[in-house]
Amino acid sequence: MGYGYNTIVVYGRAINDAASTGKVVKFSIAEADNISGESNIHTVACFGKIGEFAEKWVKRGNIYLVRGYLKYGKFFSRKDGLEVRTVDIFADQIKYGIGSKQIVNGIDAVTEEVVTKEIYELNKELNECEEK
Repeated sequence: MGYGYNTIVVYGRAINDAASTGKVVKFSIAEADNISGESNIHTVACFGKIGEFAEKWVKRGNIYLVRGYLKYGKFFSRKDGLEVRTVDIFADQIKYGIGSKQIVNGIDAVTEEVVTKEIYELNKELNECEEK
């Protein structure tokens, strides 16, 4: 996906584990609004390799940076037949936020400490997904 005007970057905490609904993997992320002090909740949709990664690794409570584009939709409520509008973020990149490890060849890039094999493999898989 080329980056143009319809690009969004959201940094926040996952409020649920990523779950598959067929070919789409979805999760929600809470972003703090520094002006009002409230949180904005965004629905994130992932496909393909990014979706596979998200389903396996995106867990409630962890901090992520999500980059993607906005997709607008609508449906009619079954209850009262009213039109409901939706806005989702279709992610094409997911990264761990501050407090999460940034790994280069098994070494934490910030503290230069050797990290666990599990975290190393997790970040390695993420980088492979982003390259494809």
